[in-house]
Formats: sequence, C-alpha cells, structure tokens
Amino acid sequence: FNISFIGAKICNALQLREEMLMNRSMHHQVHILSSPHRSSKQPKPTSICHAEHIYWTSLPPRTGGRLFSQERGFNVAGHQLQTARKVACKWARNDVDLSLSVAERASGVKAADRPIVPTWATYGVEMELCYPCDMEAVQQHFEGAEGVFGWNTKVDVSVKCRPPCKACEVNSPILSGVEGLLSVRSACSVAAHLCCRTCKTGAVHVHIGIQDGGVWELQHLKQLAINFCAMEPLIDRLVPPSRRFDQNLYAKSLCQLFPSFQDAVLAINEAQSIDQLIKTINPGTDPDKGGRRYKLNFRALHKYNTVEWRLFGGSANASKITGCVLLATWFVHRSRSAMVSSPEMYNPQLRYNSQGSCHALVDFLKPDCCDELLEWIPFRVRGLEQQEQNNSSLHDKPRLKQE
Repeated sequence: FNISFIGAKICNALQLREEMLMNRSMHHQVHILSSPHRSSKQPKPTSICHAEHIYWTSLPPRTGGRLFSQERGFNVAGHQLQTARKVACKWARNDVDLSLSVAERASGVKAADRPIVPTWATYGVEMELCYPCDMEAVQQHFEGAEGVFGWNTKVDVSVKCRPPCKACEVNSPILSGVEGLLSVRSACSVAAHLCCRTCKTGAVHVHIGIQDGGVWELQHLKQLAINFCAMEPLIDRLVPPSRRFDQNLYAKSLCQLFPSFQDAVLAINEAQSIDQLIKTINPGTDPDKGGRRYKLNFRALHKYNTVEWRLFGGSANASKITGCVLLATWFVHRSRSAMVSSPEMYNPQLRYNSQGSCHALVDFLKPDCCDELLEWIPFRVRGLEQQEQNNSSLHDKPRLKQE
C-alpha cells in the first residue's frame, strides 16, 4: 500500500470523527432501551454521545487502536466509527431487534399464539457481501463457526466491491422455523467478525419453499403475483432507494409490465399453467439471467421449487435479514388465502411519496402474521427515512479535500 492510499484512509477516518463531533450538539437527552450489544454491567446510555463512548470502550482488543490494518486491507478505525454511529442511533430510536425476538422465542422467554414463521414453509437466504480477505478464509470461518452448519460461499461477479475487498455470496441450507432464524443470526455474527461490507450492487435474496418438497398450486401462485403487484409500491418502502421502482437491473419491477392493475389481474388469471404464469410475470429471452432478474422471481420454481424475493438490499445485519425472511414468508402465507382487490393500490407514483403510509401492508398481513413482523415494518420505514435525511444532510456539509 502506498503512502497516498494510507493518507486518504486516515483523512476519511478523521472526517467521520469530525462529523460525529459536530452532530453531538444536535442531539438531546433521550431514553434508550436496553440492547443485546451492551453488557448488563455497562451503564444505560443517556445520549448519543454516551452511547458512542460505551461502544468504543467495549470494543475487543484485537483492533489495537490502529488507524490502518495491512492484515485486513482497509481502514479499521473508519469502519468502527461508522459502526459506533449506527449502534448509537439504533439505541436512540428504540429500534426493533428481530434477532433478539428470535432468541427470546427459542429460549422460551417470549411466548406467542402464532409461530414466528409459517409451519408449512421453508426458506433459504443468499447474502451478497464484500470481504477484506480471500474466499478460502471466508469459507474456513463459516465451516468452523458454531450454528452455521451447511452454509457455503462462492464468488459473485455481479457484486462490485472496492479493492482490496472481494465479492462473495454466502448461501444458507434449507431452513425452517425459529431454528433457521437462529442459524441466520449466527451467520451474520461470522460475517461481522470478518468485517464484511455492503454495497449498492449487493443484495439479500430469500427463497420460499414448501416443507417435504410440496408442490405449489397454480392458484396460490396467481394470488401471490397479484398481491405483489398491488403491494409493490408499499413493499418498496422497506428497501433502500437504489432498489425501488424499476431502478435496479437485478430487481426489476413487476408493476411496469402492466398498464394498470386490472390488466395485471387479467394477464395473470389467463395463465393456464405455471410455465405460462412465469412467462407473464418474468418475461425474458435468457432464462438464466434476464428472465429471473425481477423482484419476485418465479423461474426459481424450475430449479429449486422455490419463489425467490430479490428486492432486498445487501446487509449482514441479523435483524434486517430476519425481517426480510418474515416478510417474504408471511406475505406468501397470506396470499394462499387472500387476494387484494383494490385497484387504487396499484399506483406506481406511491414509490416517490416518501411520506406515504405502510398501514395497508400491515393490515393485509395482520390476520395471519406474527406480532414481531407487524412491529418491525413501521420501524423499518422510519429508519430508512431517517437514513435518507442523514445522507442528504451529510452531502450538504463541506467535505475535507484529499490530496
């Protein structure tokens, strides 16, 4: 690594620290809930500044206080600054931690009338991430970690990472129930230990299947496609802006295939077989690439006997990925027995309304859904809105020049 590269990384770390100090005066004293990231011996934080201090003092000694690590190949201090900021903001806004709810369910601390995942469903998770090490090291960490049996890694050329990081896709085995969510949580812990990063080209894909290799019914798939077309503007509120509307090449919109909601219903109901339904909602000349790059991919039925959700943004956060799994499974579950019939919901302009409501999506899922997902959806929407506001304010501030 040359001197200019190291100098640029140090400037970035100092700049992030300066922005953090500037923002401290803007925050008032807030009440913060307990967090699984904080030890019971640590005091309860009373402000963003205090939360950042607690996080910094609880860092493991392996970082060594170095601004730059040649072993990992990227700015360790800058990465920890960003992590401290995210953790502090999460404590301040009383975020819903779904991974903690899963652990409480598994341990029996939290009881509920409904299962956290539909009993008939199986699911699989694909995480597209960037790692500061080679593929062999990533695979060795996942093979030797506890609670991640069956997970595998492979190179993903569709993910564009900044050097020296390398793109990698981490795939889960077939999962089910709360035990599968615990496995997802363990995999996210391994990814965090490897200091993984996310980028705009990365994504989280969720595959939904049926227990014991069950067969999908054509009517259920039709209802799922119609419901997704009707709810897509609201589901877009739960994903990053780069994956909304029809902006992402790898997660194209289903709504744009039809002029209106009535046309979508007619075209989908005209399908007499699953193959005809796939050609209707996932058109494309190349079945291996163009035809499957939709937010809801039915072409995975031929290869895996699953329905694939491709719209979620890249992440290694256990709570976010758990939310993606719960949303996909419960939406498919609800579509097996109910179908949206309100044409006014099919409005692509809702994607551009950042102040829109997600109550229609919650009301649709509420009759059958678990309580954890119903609580997570509004918090997820608010968190993304706050993140967009923070990003816009950061772009307006003068930035340090890098020589």
